[in-house]
Amino acid sequence: MPPTSDLTATRVLLNPAALSSSYLPKDLPHRDKEVRILSSVAERYAITSITPPAILIKGRPGVGKTAVSLNSTLGRFDSERLRVIHVNCRKYPSPNTVVRIISRGVGGPFVPERGLSMGELILFLEEGLAAGATPTALILDEINYLRDPADLIYALLRIHETSKVRVPPMLILISREWIPEFLFERSIWSFFSIRLNLKPYTRNQLYDIIRYRAREALDPRSYDDNLLMYIAEAASVSGDARQAIRLLYRAALLAEASDSSEITLEHVRIAEAEDSPVMDRAAVDQLSVHEKLILLAAAKRLKEKQAMWLRMGELEGAYREICEVYGVPPFKHTAVWRRVKNLSSEGYISTRRSGEGMRGQTTLISINGPLERLIQIIEGDLDTNLGKWPEDWS
Repeated sequence: MPPTSDLTATRVLLNPAALSSSYLPKDLPHRDKEVRILSSVAERYAITSITPPAILIKGRPGVGKTAVSLNSTLGRFDSERLRVIHVNCRKYPSPNTVVRIISRGVGGPFVPERGLSMGELILFLEEGLAAGATPTALILDEINYLRDPADLIYALLRIHETSKVRVPPMLILISREWIPEFLFERSIWSFFSIRLNLKPYTRNQLYDIIRYRAREALDPRSYDDNLLMYIAEAASVSGDARQAIRLLYRAALLAEASDSSEITLEHVRIAEAEDSPVMDRAAVDQLSVHEKLILLAAAKRLKEKQAMWLRMGELEGAYREICEVYGVPPFKHTAVWRRVKNLSSEGYISTRRSGEGMRGQTTLISINGPLERLIQIIEGDLDTNLGKWPEDWS
């Protein structure tokens, strides 16, 4: 009988659901304050059924807006104490469709798909709400995409005033970092006495978030703190936790696909390239000779050090060595710095100022993509074309 193979030897993802976009974690690192505020409002509402204040949550993508709203409601109450209806208005931008979804959620009468005005749809919704006594939290997500929303929001805010609705709904609106103009109407804005503005996550906060998710999702032997910090660094430009979690998930899949029991920095860089696929031959062809030499120097040195970032001085030293190998006169600091900024603006590299744990202030450089692939592309290009360029290299 042939020996059985260890099918778990290269299994990295033990609980993939913990890295999915729909996963609702028990705790939200660095959003404790906002969760406490909303949970307190929801708790009072579930107990008293008294109309709660309307709530506005705003911020950039990936800062935890939806997670905060769901953690404070769906994650803390059973459906008998608090019924939660979440509608993504980017997916359903029509106010009429939003009302139909809410009506179905509250178990109201059948609502025809077509032929009804907004006023008629609201009457159906009132009937559904009036028929039950369960408190209802309405979460309207991505309201920036809702078409002509003012009448709908106004009706939801005052739905109990001239109807038989005994338990008015709790309304939570989730917006991008800019507030839609319709909310500033006096008849609407005054209802929103709770307004939460979620700031982008910092590098250290992102590290805490993905460490929390990694502990729930991954084999603890498959990653280390350096890897998690690299992912946090990569996502810190936008402060987007979803980006960080997505990078970790894709890197874990790549590790499993390559029969590796460990997630490496190269796995993460390949995952980054999927988000921003700039590292192909056509893209590299557009670069000047010295931009290619700078990229090659950075990639080789990062690979050699197994590091996340290079100091600007380290990059310049590696660049001069590469120039010597190819017989190209190196540029001086200012010219190199201009090309580094150009590479950053085009998405080939990331730059940031040095911070904690480093002596002095300098620029740090990282590559946005798989190093080995980039080295192969640039070396092939230079080996083929370098002798064809004129001596006044740009």
